[in-house]
Amino acid sequence: MTLSNGQLERLAVQAVTHLANQPGEGILNPNIPVGDKGISYDGHITVHSNQTETKESFLGNVPVQVKGTLVESFTEDNVLSYSLAIDHYRNYLTTDGVILFVVEVKLNGETKIFYKTLLSLDLCKIIDNHGHQKSKTVHLRPLQETTLYAICRKFLSEKQYQPRMLVENMPLSFDAFETFTFSSLTFDLSNPKTSKIFEHDFVMYGVFNEALFPLDVVAISSIASSGVRRFYVNELSFDLMLEMKTEEHKTTLVLEQVCALIIDEREKRFTFRFLSFHSLSTQLKVAPFIIELFSGHPIEFSDCTIALNKDAEKLKSELQEMLQHQEELKEIASVFQQLGISDDTVFQEPDLHKFYKALKALTETIKQNKLIGINLKKPDNAQFINIELADKTLLVFYAPHGDTLLSNGFSSQMLNVECSVELQSNDGEFRHSVFTMLSVESLANAINLNVDTIKRSFDQFDPYHDDSTFDWTNNFCLKCLRAFDLSNNFQLLDLVSYIYSKYSPSDDAIGHNSTTTIIRINQLQIQKRIGEDLTQSQVRELVQQKQVAWSQNNQDLLFCINVLLNNKMEADVSFEQFDQENQEFYEGLPIFKLYNDL
Repeated sequence: MTLSNGQLERLAVQAVTHLANQPGEGILNPNIPVGDKGISYDGHITVHSNQTETKESFLGNVPVQVKGTLVESFTEDNVLSYSLAIDHYRNYLTTDGVILFVVEVKLNGETKIFYKTLLSLDLCKIIDNHGHQKSKTVHLRPLQETTLYAICRKFLSEKQYQPRMLVENMPLSFDAFETFTFSSLTFDLSNPKTSKIFEHDFVMYGVFNEALFPLDVVAISSIASSGVRRFYVNELSFDLMLEMKTEEHKTTLVLEQVCALIIDEREKRFTFRFLSFHSLSTQLKVAPFIIELFSGHPIEFSDCTIALNKDAEKLKSELQEMLQHQEELKEIASVFQQLGISDDTVFQEPDLHKFYKALKALTETIKQNKLIGINLKKPDNAQFINIELADKTLLVFYAPHGDTLLSNGFSSQMLNVECSVELQSNDGEFRHSVFTMLSVESLANAINLNVDTIKRSFDQFDPYHDDSTFDWTNNFCLKCLRAFDLSNNFQLLDLVSYIYSKYSPSDDAIGHNSTTTIIRINQLQIQKRIGEDLTQSQVRELVQQKQVAWSQNNQDLLFCINVLLNNKMEADVSFEQFDQENQEFYEGLPIFKLYNDL
């Protein structure tokens, strides 16, 4: 037994017509004749806002095409695929759209209706992308998940924003829009049958002067959100930064930018991995939360619940690894405290495995009090050591004959280290701060830098006792200025100001003696670096001294004064007066940074 084409057509039209005539929230008046049809259209459905069916209640006519197909059993999926000749799509475009109904019909007369709303934007995309083909398949949804009246109302509402002339002749480019809005003809969050967002298409509109411009038909592949979330687990609460990405069958949670938990709902499995170390404080914050999660306790947040209880063996393995990781973090925390490293120090590590290896070597060196993974050219000499940790530098003091092999290079115990500088002429020596041995890079990059300890070291002697002591003091101050230019750490400027404040000249005018002149020039450099303009009296003093420098043909002083006064051309002239050796010397001084910035 089978059905003729006429029977199939009548049963299909009858199913749509019968549904349209059902009482509901509004009135639908179907006009879908059988047998006498137009090209690509089978008729239309008139939509009224209420039961009066007057011209006042008239909302519009919805063009429709009805196709019947004989089946043994109905399609159970939410999507039915159906192919139409490409010319049908071209014809639909002439009326700005159509609702296509495909009715599955059984031999016993039972029917199931599927629908597809096709408006100008969707039709233009089909024609532009597949116009060279004879046919194109579209995907229809079951009508039983919504109402025919709702479908027709959405068609009329959305149609007004997608006139064919606007779609085919878009007056604005995509870049002209700063605001966008999305609309769907099928998605409805309040309806469980249509609330799965990844199953639906959306129309993207650009908003310009409150007008909507149709731009594209898109499918949402993922939804992302970020922000601090409060998680509840095992009677505990955790406030963590969460980046959450939801896909159709997969959810990815990135916690505090350090670890990712990927839950595959289809495969019923999860994966966990660390993305970065970030900071010790972040690691210590995340670890207890992950331990609770791997212990099988459900996690609740933002109306969501996550429980990893599908794979007991994997959970057990991950839990043991996380517990071990937490113990290692505690050891690292102890080492950081000993070496003066803030727990909040952020490390940018390109190679996470290499970074953890370096951390482990440092931790074991401190624990066992012997060098592990650290090679020295002169292991018998006490010295400062720069230890690289990812993009950061740690300064430690190496004492091969002391009780503690490695210690914080800026600890207060360093004040007990005596430092004497021997003159090259073998004409005696002078006492000075041990920190003057540090390089510019160490001052700029050391994550455990402690300026207060360095200040205290300069309180233990007179840094201006004689010319040799002053030269050594000033050389250190210049290092600090150069270190500031590398790090922008204003503590270094404060340190230089503190050291120079210890100088008490008999006459504070520039040019009175070389020590006063050098200090005043460098103090004004600090002021410029802070961003403060020179005062009127400071400018007047520099101008007066500039005249003296001219009379003495002192190109060094002229160059520095012109830089401080922002006199680029005159500074250029002064610099050109230097021989190559002197030019290279100035290129290594902090004043040259200000000169280049003119």
